[in-house]
Amino acid sequence: IMSSTSWSSYSLRRLKYNDPTLTSLDLSSMIIDDSRIISIASSVKCNSTLTTLDLHDNLIGADGTAAIVEALIVNTSLRSLFLNDNRSIG
Repeated sequence: IMSSTSWSSYSLRRLKYNDPTLTSLDLSSMIIDDSRIISIASSVKCNSTLTTLDLHDNLIGADGTAAIVEALIVNTSLRSLFLNDNRSIG
């Protein structure tokens, strides 16, 4: 059985390499800050299969939010995005 940290690392690798079986990713409550979300957003931008991304209860601020918005302009597959309870976005 994988720990939640190991599972998240594995899922992030799947996101980065555009794994066609990855459709949902829960990264809630993982203490993700702007520097980490910028990297994640870069992968989301290029991903074509992810439909749900849960980033609630993290430390995402203005720079991270801007990176997510930029990714959403390009990504056409994401349908559900959860950002509640973050540092500067509520």
